[in-house]
Amino acid sequence: MAYPLTTSLQVIKELQWVKETTRGSTPSSPAFTAIPTKEFSPKPKVENIKYRKLGSPDLYKGIKTREMYDFGISFSPVALDNFLKSMVNLTGTGNRDDFYTIFLSQKQNVTGTLTEQYQVARGCGISAVTISVKNGELVMVDSDWIANTISDWVTTSPFTTPTYASAISAVPWSSVLAGAFTVAGNAYDVRNFSCKIDHNPDRVQVVGSATTQWIQQTTREISIDVDVVYKDTTLQASTKSLTAQTASMVLNTVGPTTLTFTDLYLESYDETVSADSTDAKTVSYSGYAASVSIA
Repeated sequence: MAYPLTTSLQVIKELQWVKETTRGSTPSSPAFTAIPTKEFSPKPKVENIKYRKLGSPDLYKGIKTREMYDFGISFSPVALDNFLKSMVNLTGTGNRDDFYTIFLSQKQNVTGTLTEQYQVARGCGISAVTISVKNGELVMVDSDWIANTISDWVTTSPFTTPTYASAISAVPWSSVLAGAFTVAGNAYDVRNFSCKIDHNPDRVQVVGSATTQWIQQTTREISIDVDVVYKDTTLQASTKSLTAQTASMVLNTVGPTTLTFTDLYLESYDETVSADSTDAKTVSYSGYAASVSIA
């Protein structure tokens, strides 16, 4: 059967967000902000029970117990906005207790014709985020989200009087504009830096409902991996003593935008010396922090 195929080039309204006042409900006249999205990946899943009964070797019934709506967004930021803050911060304007409506539109096959269709995720709360800065690459944000629902594709706009986001023209952050990694007041040059913040959300579902009713972020786990150009043995010494130290990483010197860590503990390092490599010596450190914020 012949039908027109769609691709990512057929995206019409790029991925965009608006903050919800009531979780799971889009504001009546939403004004959306675009996300410079590299990849958007919805991952709906139906939790179920495979039920068997006596006397039969085959499955009796599959029974749905919960609808789960997860998705991922990968992008290189162009600005520090409340959407990015909500992936990291505990308090302030833009924090992890914020919830969003997120949508995009794409031309897809409808009875033989490519037609603009909309997909909407509502009640979206952050689950985990990884922010990475690699030498010669862009600053990347890889985020995992949980939503109340992700709609099927529909051909009519699901919003009453929306103001859609203008196309993004700003330049994404690159490692050229990133700054130093600073520990206890000492600046270090790095080749690669990565920080993962896992908010360990609790999906609250109640009896009588098939979907998540609330997403409650709980304890944060903050891990760091960084490749430091060898300078001295200070970081190695603090690793062996597991000394808690203040630290920061500048993601963008214009502004600037900085990740600030309270009580960073470096717990291991690797300083391999190889006969097959003549690269400048770097030491790879891994650790965790008690707290982090972005500003």
